[in-house]
Amino acid sequence: MPQIETAGARSNAVDVTDATKPQSLQSIAEQSHAYALERNHVLQLIRVKPGFENFLLPKPISVLSLAAKKGPVAIVNISNYGCDALILLPGLSDEVVHVPLPDFKLSQAQLLAHCLASIVGGPGRDERLNGSREAEMPPDDIFRFVLSELWFKIVCPVLKALAITTPASQDIGRIWWCLTGPLVFLPIHAAGLYGKDQAFGSKLSDFLISSYTPSLTALIEGYRFQSQCESQARLQLLTVTQPSAKGQSYIPGTQDEIKHIKQLAKGNIPILWLDEDMATIENVQKGMKESRWVHFACHGVQKTSPTESALLLAGSSRLTVSDIIQLNLPHADLAFLSACQTATGSTELQDESVHITASMLLAGYRGVIGTMWSIGDNIAPQVA
Repeated sequence: MPQIETAGARSNAVDVTDATKPQSLQSIAEQSHAYALERNHVLQLIRVKPGFENFLLPKPISVLSLAAKKGPVAIVNISNYGCDALILLPGLSDEVVHVPLPDFKLSQAQLLAHCLASIVGGPGRDERLNGSREAEMPPDDIFRFVLSELWFKIVCPVLKALAITTPASQDIGRIWWCLTGPLVFLPIHAAGLYGKDQAFGSKLSDFLISSYTPSLTALIEGYRFQSQCESQARLQLLTVTQPSAKGQSYIPGTQDEIKHIKQLAKGNIPILWLDEDMATIENVQKGMKESRWVHFACHGVQKTSPTESALLLAGSSRLTVSDIIQLNLPHADLAFLSACQTATGSTELQDESVHITASMLLAGYRGVIGTMWSIGDNIAPQVA
């Protein structure tokens, strides 16, 4: 790596504005060319090493296609130039299905995200609610409008491309969504038509179970570590509750949530419960390293600086995104984040997926369940 830095740097090049060191433009160009050749030579030496064949190169489709190991992956790209879905399919290592989405524009995605943010409680970043919370339509009507637009303009074309025309009453399949731009703030998984008269087969969940991935690499890495996780670590569930975080409202439902989980487990799964004062940074991080599953029931906050977004623990301590991504958790399997805004990203870094849920994936968890906005204390235990 030092060789690459040396070859790629221009610190040794002569400053053409330095009159005390005259040098022709031709010699400067020749020197720059020599640096480039040296850098390429170093890269070639690295790429002959096992495991480094694609070092600093875009991953080939044969590698990216591994993300579709257990089901189709739909990458939905949106920009001022248009909207498209690129679908990877299981068993196809050299093919991508292109689905144009001409009826969906960037401005529409931004409008839907704004409409949704105007009605959900505590949607995360304050910047996302520059307008009034008052809406011309009732909240339920706004939800139905947003979900129907996603259904007709994104989901239906994708289902058609997958040749999925019949809803599944059993053995339902899965799809992974990799979203970009303002789409990351929209609940694609809930897309559909909602109402008393809607028939079975009018929403995405009637056809496929949806999951999200911040990148194809994250999905591939999750599969790679799955067998190691299942074979080397005993099954233990770490549960963390903090109903009375400093400066936050009291949420007693967090403790009820874990009690219900313990009743369901019936002693078949070892459970380590860190509650209130026991939920220190040190105890939580130690428990995460010893457990395959973790369940957080506490307050979550989304900060202006995304890496400072955090789960609130004992006293005033916080388990931040920065803390989580530094953990090495090779046996991690599932993280359940029963806290507000854990999958709420930054409006300035829409494509970066810098939030608590994504940080858990980076730390090694194969699957993470998070929240796109705030949740009620009475609702979270029911979902869990």
